[in-house]
Amino acid sequence: MRQIVEDWLLIKKIAMRMANIYARHDRDVHWSYIASELTMVHEEIIPLRLKDMLDGRDSDLTHDVCGIHQHLDIAGKPRLTGGFLPRYAAVN
Repeated sequence: MRQIVEDWLLIKKIAMRMANIYARHDRDVHWSYIASELTMVHEEIIPLRLKDMLDGRDSDLTHDVCGIHQHLDIAGKPRLTGGFLPRYAAVN
């Protein structure tokens, strides 16, 4: 349970940071929308290195969040299409 709470707090911080990045580019995206997509990917598709994502460069964060948004398919079992793999995916 503790890990779930810690993950949610990191996801919320990441989403709020990304919402601020969007705002700097005149795009209004609410942090909760970003958080919902990140949570789905992290919990149902591939774990993300959330702390690294939060601490990483804006360009890497933007790559992952925009890529997830573009490639997330929630019809049926959630998956990422087009071979997209987030830079912060926790893979060996």
